[in-house]
Amino acid sequence: TKWDTIAFRAYHPYRGKGKMKPFSKYVLSIWKKQPEKKMWLEVYKNNEPGIRLYEKLGFSKVGLNKEDTDRIVMTMES
Repeated sequence: TKWDTIAFRAYHPYRGKGKMKPFSKYVLSIWKKQPEKKMWLEVYKNNEPGIRLYEKLGFSKVGLNKEDTDRIVMTMES
């Protein structure tokens, strides 16, 4: 299995405008065409909007980063 990583950033004036979900779905739809791949990301555990977005996109929480327990590791399979 091959792993990829992804990061999401939204800054003013785009934050909270509903642009991240459609754009992220589009990018992930291209990535999902690759067989047997996995994607991971880390998110601060107090970033509730980010966690909700990642879960809506299909990411699942797998645990805390062992070196930085303020960050949650999330994964997705293609």
